[in-house]
Amino acid sequence: MTLVVVSSGVTSSGLTISSGVGLVVLSGGTVASSTVLSGGSVSLFSGGFGAALTESKGGVIEGDGELEFSSSLGGGYYSSNFAAGTVSDVTLDIYASLEISSGGAASAVTVGDNDGNAQLLIDRGATATGTVVLDGILSIAGSATDTVVDCLADQVQIFPSTATIDSGGVASGLTIGSGGNVYVVSRGFAGGVTVQNEGYLTVAFAGVTTGVTVENGGEFDVAGTAYGDRHRPRQRRHAGIALENRT
Repeated sequence: MTLVVVSSGVTSSGLTISSGVGLVVLSGGTVASSTVLSGGSVSLFSGGFGAALTESKGGVIEGDGELEFSSSLGGGYYSSNFAAGTVSDVTLDIYASLEISSGGAASAVTVGDNDGNAQLLIDRGATATGTVVLDGILSIAGSATDTVVDCLADQVQIFPSTATIDSGGVASGLTIGSGGNVYVVSRGFAGGVTVQNEGYLTVAFAGVTTGVTVENGGEFDVAGTAYGDRHRPRQRRHAGIALENRT
């Protein structure tokens, strides 16, 4: 494989990363407005940035760096990131957007790490595993497993951590932590859900959940269908228009 290195203080843009080429972005470096083709890869080291990346099926974006919407290092503004291949281990920075299209896969992506409103979209036919939403929005029209929707500790967030399971979307192994909000819309499905203290789960009409555990202080709002749910003391459950406190 041919390696190309983007060093600290350097912004490389307009690149086409073809098969057999690996682009390595070191701390303080930025790659922007570039395309990753099948067999090509981008590795973002911790402190490295990517913006406005478009990835084809068979491409790879990975590493401990960040995908962002704007780059102060580059002095410009860039559009969203799109991926039809694999994206793993990266963090979406403030206002960053990453869309995983059909056939693509996201693994261990963190949504938001500071000032909020990052967004990860999982399209129909796409998958996500091990997603952590700390300060942003997750939209699931495909399938997601082992997802955590939480908020950053010891911070006041303007934008709450939110996940929406859209029509046809499926989420399993979902944990909703303090300050997390999850909405299951019509024809969406969530299974194996744990709602922790100050977490919120809302199921719209024709939405479906199964195996929901609501811990003390969690809230479960149901207008759709819930199977096999368990509720612990002092949680609130809204069924239709009736709101009750169970003791």
